[in-house]
Amino acid sequence: MPRHGVKYLAVSALVGASLLAAVSASAEEPGDFDSQRMAQEFVASQGQPLPVPSRDLSGSKRLVYVTETFHIVNGTGSTLYKNGTALSGHVIVQQPATIAGLGFAQTEVPPAMNWSQGFSYTTNPADPWGAAKACVFSVFVTYSGGVCSASVVTYPKGNQGVVCTYSPPSSAIDPVTCELELTLGID
Repeated sequence: MPRHGVKYLAVSALVGASLLAAVSASAEEPGDFDSQRMAQEFVASQGQPLPVPSRDLSGSKRLVYVTETFHIVNGTGSTLYKNGTALSGHVIVQQPATIAGLGFAQTEVPPAMNWSQGFSYTTNPADPWGAAKACVFSVFVTYSGGVCSASVVTYPKGNQGVVCTYSPPSSAIDPVTCELELTLGID
């Protein structure tokens, strides 16, 4: 495995571990972790693009390939199913077919380019846009004037009352390398 790949997996493991620690800690605290966290940290775009915060993720060194990492937090209380979508680029970690709590996916894309990713999850694969909680996530990375920026758009689907969100404090785009870390939520 390339040396830089180990770093990305380690960072992703740390993010996943912190999310699991927060879930474990919530069992000892009053209230519902998912509702509290979604209300405090996650935001819903309701079809409007929301900017992803910029911060250094790779020491600002140009890379041969740029990693896009996606963490998916399932707060629905039901299993989520991948809804016929796939990441583009060189996929390192496939999107999970099902997510009971936390999911993770990772892909590599060429640096200094515009990219977009789109994927969706649903609680009901038999009727994904009807009797279900479903979310479509669209992610846009823009490279302009030597600077990378990103935005995310969430689209709630189904008639079961879903909130599709992303977490700015747990997400970032590196303005130099275009490396992306994104934490998404379905509640």
